[in-house]
Amino acid sequence: MKLWKSTSTTYETQMRGSLKKQRLQRENIQQYLYNVQMQFLTYLKRRDGKQQVLDKFIDEFNAFSDEQPDMREDDQTKEELHQRTDILSDELWEIAEDRKE
Repeated sequence: MKLWKSTSTTYETQMRGSLKKQRLQRENIQQYLYNVQMQFLTYLKRRDGKQQVLDKFIDEFNAFSDEQPDMREDDQTKEELHQRTDILSDELWEIAEDRKE
């Protein structure tokens, strides 16, 4: 009976220790994964200059519209604005490609 009690006590002690280590390991893994996710979100939120280019374009467009509201109906003006929009698109794609590389 002493042998059984000793074996049972040893088994229980070792199982408790093993399960405690498993819980600690799971907590460490969860904390690591959380940190990786936060670092990835920080990486995704970094600035790349596209917003500044877009803001500049919007400011110029609004300034033109405020100064010359009747010229927006002119066909040549529309062509010029479309050309500027294409240039803006090219600039934004260039920034995106540079960042991708």
